[in-house]
Amino acid sequence: MLSGKRTYYINDEEIEKVRVVSDLCHKNGMKIMLCVDSRFFTDIESLEEIEEKAADFYRNMATKLGTKVDYYQIYNEIE
Repeated sequence: MLSGKRTYYINDEEIEKVRVVSDLCHKNGMKIMLCVDSRFFTDIESLEEIEEKAADFYRNMATKLGTKVDYYQIYNEIE
């Protein structure tokens, strides 16, 4: 789902898997919560850069998934 050092994007194949699962769940009255971990930002030293990269990543993910995900949990457990 992530690729490259310091370059993060959502793999369209993985996004399609989320869409399929989401459609099945919604068809059966279930809601989807996507929990996104923050461990992939550990190679960035500047807090400002982490915030910028994280915001871009989450915005991109929400744009691609649209209403397929009902809830997002960002930063599961900050260490």
